[in-house]
Amino acid sequence: MTVSLAGCSWVKDPDADQPDAETSASTSAQPLPDERPTAVPTAFNSPGSTTFAETGVLAVGAGEDTVITVSAGSAIGRVLPSLKSAYTLTTTDGQFTDLEVDRAAGVGILLEAANEAGSGTYIGEDTFTITRFDLQSGELLDVATAVLPQDPEGEALPATARIAGVTGDVVVIETAVGQTGSRAALAVDIELDDVLWRQRPARVLDVTDDVVVLNTGLAQRPGAVEAVGLESGDPEWRSLRGTVDATAIGHTDDAVTVVRSLGAGTEPAIVPLDLETGEPGAPTETARWNWACGATSGTVRVCTMADDDDVVGWDLETGEPAWSLPDEERFAPLVTLVQDDLVYGILDSGVGVVLNARTGADVASDTGAGPVAVNDWGGVLLYQDVAVFLPAFEAGDSTDPGSTPSGADGSESPSESPSESLSDEPASQSPSPTGTVSPEG
Repeated sequence: MTVSLAGCSWVKDPDADQPDAETSASTSAQPLPDERPTAVPTAFNSPGSTTFAETGVLAVGAGEDTVITVSAGSAIGRVLPSLKSAYTLTTTDGQFTDLEVDRAAGVGILLEAANEAGSGTYIGEDTFTITRFDLQSGELLDVATAVLPQDPEGEALPATARIAGVTGDVVVIETAVGQTGSRAALAVDIELDDVLWRQRPARVLDVTDDVVVLNTGLAQRPGAVEAVGLESGDPEWRSLRGTVDATAIGHTDDAVTVVRSLGAGTEPAIVPLDLETGEPGAPTETARWNWACGATSGTVRVCTMADDDDVVGWDLETGEPAWSLPDEERFAPLVTLVQDDLVYGILDSGVGVVLNARTGADVASDTGAGPVAVNDWGGVLLYQDVAVFLPAFEAGDSTDPGSTPSGADGSESPSESPSESLSDEPASQSPSPTGTVSPEG
């Protein structure tokens, strides 16, 4: 899975390098190679960037040979190396709120939220549509819907939602309304179009192969950390009573590690919980409360915090940091993506960096960008709700627009495969009928 830990990404001088977003997609200053490179990129060519035409982009994903941009009303898939639009998926009655990409399976999952208001003081309904589609062709594979009555104790506003986790055909989503803290969790079998369970109040902390770990606490009503069956929704255990707020660092086969708070004026604590029984281990005090973490191939999770600029590689096995920045000799970057055991980010100075996610060591510096999505071809930035694709090159190679990107093995890539003109205009597409795909030539 691709995990993004920040809402935006940057190049060193976006205004100098990027064309006007109001125009159609700009043509790359240099061609991409004919064949897909074989190494994960660690640097990006800013002068060779391509700015996509659509504005209001709220999410970006990257498959092996595709880039997907999502705005409120549409999701556009582009194929590499040409970057021409291949398909457009449109909403039904609501707005897209989230995208999940499974590169290995070659599929994406879109989440759409729609609201039907009630009459007078009577509550209405929120409807969530989950669509699984082929990343390469845009073919719709499965569509499921879930309806949730509005919370009478919450605000009379439409709910938004995020994809909290995907295990097989089960998609777990979390809904939120306004600023009241009204949250709910739903599990949907996307293949069977079946709502497996709903729970409110609930914030999804983690999703495993067997259980979903929830926080049921609110500021005005402390709760607990609970686990329910992934498919059944039946209670498995209840722990850490009195919890007001919680986030999760991650889980191993045996335990899930959460950061829990008892409310204002108290210090949060990091607590491992046995996944089978909920039995808590020894707590570790922390001054940081809102952890957002991305997984590696091992037991280390790369975490950033909402209340400071630190980056921590937390080892779930040892229960302590494997690495932490800043330290006495190094700055901490703003993390934009954790993927393939790499941490992509950017320093306050605008310099892009790549770190080893498991050790925190520098892998590359002055990389040209802090992308929010990456595949072997390059990286995608989000800058002021516009998506920009930057082709990859090997760190240390020239970024001159006239140079040819290097291949993953250090050899030169073919230079006789110019990209076709990128003059597609997705903003002018007519809305597709409900649940359909609009192929594009």
